[in-house]
Amino acid sequence: MGRKEHRGGPSQWLFFTLGLLPIVAIFSYFKLRLAPFNDPLLTQGWQPAIGKLGDLSRYLQVWKALLWELGSFGNWIIPLPLVLACYALVMGKPSQIKGRQEVGAAVGALFLVLVGYFLVYVLTPDNLDWHLKTSLARLLLQLWPSFIFVFFLLVNPVEPAIADRAS
Repeated sequence: MGRKEHRGGPSQWLFFTLGLLPIVAIFSYFKLRLAPFNDPLLTQGWQPAIGKLGDLSRYLQVWKALLWELGSFGNWIIPLPLVLACYALVMGKPSQIKGRQEVGAAVGALFLVLVGYFLVYVLTPDNLDWHLKTSLARLLLQLWPSFIFVFFLLVNPVEPAIADRAS
């Protein structure tokens, strides 16, 4: 017999929230009372942050650095995005993606992390060029395993693709 999938209703979310409250209280106490406040992104004030949000040259600089880093990622002779694009063209995409919602959530999570990184770079009080050169490759490297995992969920596995070509 198959198990009936159970989605939580409002009462389950209420209990989840109530169970989360002690953890949030301890975390909040630590952050507000014990941890020193030293994040330059947050201590720069609202005027400089709003000014940076309105500066289109910062967006362009971050975008160019991101594209450059993606193109030269791993210092391969052939750029990895090109290798993955060729692989996807050869293998094709599956007729039906298993776990469609989960894959969508993973893609959405990666996208939100990239948007967050992008905005942190736009708002940084540090020298933007220095900040991009010293941290962007590392941050993309941290996302690489998740990206590869999602990529292979979205393309045909090797065995079915070979079987399709043989028939």
